[in-house]
Amino acid sequence: MPATDRVRRPHRNVCVALVAAWVLAACGSTTDEGDVGTTVPDAVVAASAAFAPVDSALIYGTDTAISPSGGARLAPDGSGWCLETTDGDEPVCLGADAQESASLGVAWRGDERAVAVTDTANGHTSVIDFAAGTVVETGHDQHRVYDWSPDGDRLIGATIESADELSLLDPTTFDAEPLAERAIPQIPGIRWVAGDVIWVSDGSGPGLWVVDAASGEWTSIDGGLGEQEIVATSADGLLAVTLDDDVTHGVGGPDDPGVLLFDADGRRSAGVTGPTGGEPDWVQISADGTALLALWEDDASSNVLATATLDRDSLAVGEWTELGRWTFDDVERPAAFVSNGQLRWDGGDTAWIVTEAGGLLEVTLTP
Repeated sequence: MPATDRVRRPHRNVCVALVAAWVLAACGSTTDEGDVGTTVPDAVVAASAAFAPVDSALIYGTDTAISPSGGARLAPDGSGWCLETTDGDEPVCLGADAQESASLGVAWRGDERAVAVTDTANGHTSVIDFAAGTVVETGHDQHRVYDWSPDGDRLIGATIESADELSLLDPTTFDAEPLAERAIPQIPGIRWVAGDVIWVSDGSGPGLWVVDAASGEWTSIDGGLGEQEIVATSADGLLAVTLDDDVTHGVGGPDDPGVLLFDADGRRSAGVTGPTGGEPDWVQISADGTALLALWEDDASSNVLATATLDRDSLAVGEWTELGRWTFDDVERPAAFVSNGQLRWDGGDTAWIVTEAGGLLEVTLTP
């Protein structure tokens, strides 16, 4: 298929509130940033990769969601949602009112056994606990859920009756308490990963907000041309990776970056030059914040998977190493669009890619 004829990514009128959780590993490095004692795996900076189709009972599509560690996967089944894990157990399926669309994103609890889904298509929000076998429902016109608190005991979202104030919600009752004495920006994406750092994207303009969960203080960080879609964060919550919605839809010049890095500590941002001259599909950051893994479209009608190192002090990205390439007529290529991201990686030696044919690829990375 010629590059000019390929299907374009649908315009994102909402930010996808993908949630990143703490990633605990048996070995790795301990960061002294964010929560003291948080252990994250050292990033695998791959020189090569092997790809293998996953034998799955689920059909992966636009509303698929892969957990931050890759150890759990969620897909709709027509009446609710099914959770499949990499431990080999049969998928667990539960009925839910929020079943038609996950366009506002899927929020994962830290143990990756419960999710919150806000369905804008039918106006429902469902909190689905697959471990307990329970589903709690509310109306989208009452509450919008964006993320779980790091301890997994609360949800963070908007309580519509309170003028869209940012609130903490009880996941079993939806009882709300204000988190910040301020109305939230238009159609935000929210990530609360660790400690008191909360990232909020503003649907009406460029840059990100950093909210201090303890004090409620809001601080803006400039960057980009338009709405910033938060696609990944480091495990300590101090680095965020975004896609610039304006740039990916042709607004701006050739030198305007489609991917940006935001640093909560330094209150700064930096653009990322990709591995090819085309457009970014999805970008992930390692848990320790020292490497990137990206799906990119090049100018030769191909999808490219590539990795690069990241210097946290300067936000400088090293030279990209290409790990895989697919032509646009290959049905096993990465999907053209997945609301919750085609790619998932936490910095370890395994990544996951949703394919155009509704399947899943397991990617083994080798240094």
